[in-house]
Amino acid sequence: MLNVVLTVAGESRGERIEIEEPPQLPSTIQLLLNDEQIEAGGRYTTTVFDPSAMKNVPLVIEAAGDTVIRYGGELVEVRRVRQEMSGLEIVSFIDSAGRVIEERSGMGYRLVLEDEETARNGEWNDGTTDIQKLVAVEPDRHLPYARELVTLKVEITGLDGDTLLLNGGPQSYDPPVLVVHGRGPDRSAPAEDILPEVRDAALASSQFVLSEHPRLLELATSVVDLNAPDEDKIRQILDWLEDNIVVKPIFSIPSTLEVMQRRSGDCNEFAVMFASLARAAGIPTRIAMGLVYVDDAFYYHAWCECYLDRWVGVDPVFGQFPADATHLRFIAGTMDRQVEILPLIGKVGVKVIESETGLEDLR
Repeated sequence: MLNVVLTVAGESRGERIEIEEPPQLPSTIQLLLNDEQIEAGGRYTTTVFDPSAMKNVPLVIEAAGDTVIRYGGELVEVRRVRQEMSGLEIVSFIDSAGRVIEERSGMGYRLVLEDEETARNGEWNDGTTDIQKLVAVEPDRHLPYARELVTLKVEITGLDGDTLLLNGGPQSYDPPVLVVHGRGPDRSAPAEDILPEVRDAALASSQFVLSEHPRLLELATSVVDLNAPDEDKIRQILDWLEDNIVVKPIFSIPSTLEVMQRRSGDCNEFAVMFASLARAAGIPTRIAMGLVYVDDAFYYHAWCECYLDRWVGVDPVFGQFPADATHLRFIAGTMDRQVEILPLIGKVGVKVIESETGLEDLR
């Protein structure tokens, strides 16, 4: 049993987390890279505690052979050590002194060990790089009026993972074709039953979606008419978010209390805040993660789905209820599952087969 103290927005609370093995932090991985088994060309399997998921995750470290790389203007003999965790691969290059002088990730990042002076005065491009664009998925053709799409049919490649949720709610998947119905539920399909345990989980407070916290409940009663139909409650929450939360990139693990205090955030913060208020208002809500189309490409994104006799997409950033059909869901549940998206980055491809807009004059 691991005792954890979480401090969020100046407020601390304790939690007990069941883990089968003693925890190791990601910062200790460097020590494992020089393990004798790795030196001998073996394989090392252990677990590392992932703070974003609040659980132990498997880590595999194995030798990948010796090679030569250019470092500091010279050719240097190094050992290659491969690490794999949560589907992500990192290759470390270790010199004869046991230093990790370079790392390369499967997402295309390359990290090089340098002293401060070299790092500050190195030859860098004057421009900046948009990381979101680096991992964006460009389809084969443009989607006009994306925010008004009611149906999108695409061929999607590169999906791999037993935990992906590609069927149900606004979308259906018959490999490799994914069909999404947006701007309204697909009324041609029967209503979806929801298991009691799924409903309970979609209403419960969690580590980061604090729907039962007194401060959140107080806010919810001022934002939502608790006697109104669920559709009206959703619109009331979206209106409040638009008026009170500023869209701004944030590099942190989102939490209800932090969003309430900071009043800013990106899609993750908006999704957490919407889910918190919706659950407090009695609406089963889960966080969806996948791709959304913006400006000629699909970008990784988070939004919500509410259960209204079936799961319906709600995008708090766009203020959409229901969300448009360019929302391609890969994962649904809680924010700790976001790590399951990472192995897909750089592998997914999208080809548009058919799209339909809800604008009458464009049909």
